Amino acid sequence: MPLLYIFQAKFKRLGGGDMPAHAAPAQSHALGSRLGNAIQALFSILNFFRVGGWVHFLGLYLLGAVYAAGEIPMTTPFYVGFGCCCAYLSFTYGYNNLFDRDLDAPAKNPITAGRIPFNQARYLALTAGLAGWVLSWLVSVPAGLLATGMHLASWLYSGPFQVKRIFIAGSLTNCLIFIPIFTMGMLISGGAAAGGFFMALVFCPSVMIPQLAHEIQDRESDLKAGVQTVAVKAGKKKTIGFMRLLALFRALLGWVGFFPGYLAAGDALLISAISLFEIGLMSLYSHERDLAKMRLFFRFSNIILGLGLLALWMLRGRLEGAI
Repeated sequence: MPLLYIFQAKFKRLGGGDMPAHAAPAQSHALGSRLGNAIQALFSILNFFRVGGWVHFLGLYLLGAVYAAGEIPMTTPFYVGFGCCCAYLSFTYGYNNLFDRDLDAPAKNPITAGRIPFNQARYLALTAGLAGWVLSWLVSVPAGLLATGMHLASWLYSGPFQVKRIFIAGSLTNCLIFIPIFTMGMLISGGAAAGGFFMALVFCPSVMIPQLAHEIQDRESDLKAGVQTVAVKAGKKKTIGFMRLLALFRALLGWVGFFPGYLAAGDALLISAISLFEIGLMSLYSHERDLAKMRLFFRFSNIILGLGLLALWMLRGRLEGAI
């Protein structure tokens, strides 16, 4: 008797009945459905954390590490710090989504779209925040203290106090959320380098300019929601004028840092070139229809600035190590 008949007979005695011919395809379809649901859930979580909105800020961490060490430190503390910053930024953007769920469009916020329940979203955000905070203490006490201040700034900005709705205070708090990522990179590389805090000041306009462009873009919705941003209080033209002053201030800081040796001439030239480019960009894209494009260009100019400084600092570190 063929083995298949013997197997079917035993299957019937066990109460299984006839084996359906479509059993294997059905199981395969169920497995594919579960896999598809898992992938969809993963993309919803990534959308909730808005990874695409903050991944470029990890460049600040890398810049801080290279500024202090002259190279990328391939050490365990460096990787732990990198994970800390990823978790912290996930918390920052996810926590902001919790409180903006009634204002955001469904395409921007998965809570508004109903793809993630509010309680689950709150659990995800708090878990990410706790993970980032714990990882920072595993690196060092100074890193843990810095991360505590960073989480506090993020909580003040988006949480119950809604500092982001307060005129000027919101923009300044936004700097306190992102600029310490540069300092975190320095600490993990073996301590704060000379001029490190001055460099953090140099990067403040790089954070504030795109933020102000974002405020101009969202001016109408913020006005209806009662959010007192700089763009709402000052208007579009004055806000763009303030952005020009910030870019000019950053160019000036580049040369101020050159004289005490915090920056080399090449660093100052690059910072000045990017600042002048952005000033021209503000004049070119000052029309209402171009605000989204203007904000995107500011992000790209920051990436170019970061990559340029990274290359210069790594080259300088190698030259100093060869001497």
